[in-house]
Amino acid sequence: MRALKIVSCAVVAIALSGCIFDFYRRSLDDDYALLSIDGRDDFSLCAIVDGECQHLVSGAVVAWARKGDVSVAIRLPYNIDGPAPGAYQRESVLEYYVINRTGTGRGHDVLGPYTEADFREEAKRRALPEPLALPF
Repeated sequence: MRALKIVSCAVVAIALSGCIFDFYRRSLDDDYALLSIDGRDDFSLCAIVDGECQHLVSGAVVAWARKGDVSVAIRLPYNIDGPAPGAYQRESVLEYYVINRTGTGRGHDVLGPYTEADFREEAKRRALPEPLALPF
């Protein structure tokens, strides 16, 4: 009887774990990918190092570009407070990030979030690539 309960619990746990989380990974190039757990609307940007994903920008990344050792990303910020807590904000409020690959290529410095105006100024100063909207 006890063995039957343990087996039943194990079967239920395995069944539920498969239903709760969906995992998506989309390669952007050989070094970067978008990773999402439980939904395609909350992709995070990660660097691929030794086959593993190192998170760089979490949340709803909607645009990305790379030029050499520098990448840029735009994301919708997560709304903690306000009219719709627990949802992403409107596209009129975007956060801009600059990701610098460091040293051996295994490390990354993530700068941001920038406002659009601050990002445009930094992009002009450093000749950053223009982030392109990601087709989903």
